[in-house]
Amino acid sequence: MTGAADLGQIDLEQSSSAKQVQQAKAQSAKDINKDYGENNIFPSPSNEILKAKKQLTINQVPAAKAGKAPVVPSEIAAPLNQSLSPVLKERIGSEQQKYIVGKNKFDKDTAKARADADKEIAKQNKETTQKQLQEQKLAKSEVTTAKQEWQNELKTAEKQFQEQSF
Repeated sequence: MTGAADLGQIDLEQSSSAKQVQQAKAQSAKDINKDYGENNIFPSPSNEILKAKKQLTINQVPAAKAGKAPVVPSEIAAPLNQSLSPVLKERIGSEQQKYIVGKNKFDKDTAKARADADKEIAKQNKETTQKQLQEQKLAKSEVTTAKQEWQNELKTAEKQFQEQSF
């Protein structure tokens, strides 16, 4: 026998085909076990706590330009100071008390708001991390299923090749 019917050439072709199949099988097996990103969480969580660059402050009212102070002669000012001093001290004292109470309330509310915000941030970070881990688990499951299907297809193709080539 000669040409395409030569048994030597058939064996050569079969070994060449088997070699190609083995190379393709090895490449597929390598690709099956490749990491396709199912083990990554994007973006990577950090332990950094974001802080504002500027502290909360009370708005300052712009100061008006001072006019010329009226000049009160000392003979008139001295008796007025003595007679009005207790009344003014009483008024200033009550207003100062209101200010102190208001400032204390503002400070408490500010501290509470910061604590609440920190708790909410921690809660959101925890929820986000849990969601990312669930999605990662789902992705791993899907990739594992796809890899198993791929492995089964590879085995089926190899089996068909073996059956048809011999």
